Amino acid sequence: MHDFGINIAKCRQISIDDYQELKRQDSVVKANDILVAKDGSYLKYTFVVQKDLEVALLLSIAIIRPNEKVIPHWLAYCLRSSFVKERIKNSVSGAAIPRIILKYVRKFKIFIPPQNIMDEWNNTVELIVKQCWNLIARNENLKKQRDMLLPKLISGQIEL
Repeated sequence: MHDFGINIAKCRQISIDDYQELKRQDSVVKANDILVAKDGSYLKYTFVVQKDLEVALLLSIAIIRPNEKVIPHWLAYCLRSSFVKERIKNSVSGAAIPRIILKYVRKFKIFIPPQNIMDEWNNTVELIVKQCWNLIARNENLKKQRDMLLPKLISGQIEL
């Protein structure tokens, strides 16, 4: 996980049967879900999912699905706030690797502004987040090109 997404290439693969079972349990990531790293992070990675993914999540990552009253980016940024992170520190278990306990997080009250203010805020933030998603995708593409070309340059297959 990183600040704006998840690197699927580094995820562990599971069988189709296991995936289908997790899908039935509603553990598959959908667009506008908010993913939260629960283990050892105090909300270090909290982000809105850009698009539906064929990814099923297990215990170390939580899925938060905002209802129609809350704009996903608003909720994700509220969860990233220092105020919420401090409250989370008081709602964890485990000594070596602290784990966020979701039943406590569900009880948190988060300020929801009037819809017009939230919409105005979202119009600005969503453009910034989309640009970040775009830049991350471009960087991934550049890494793939580098990894493909570098061995050919070193071996002499491609000359400069």
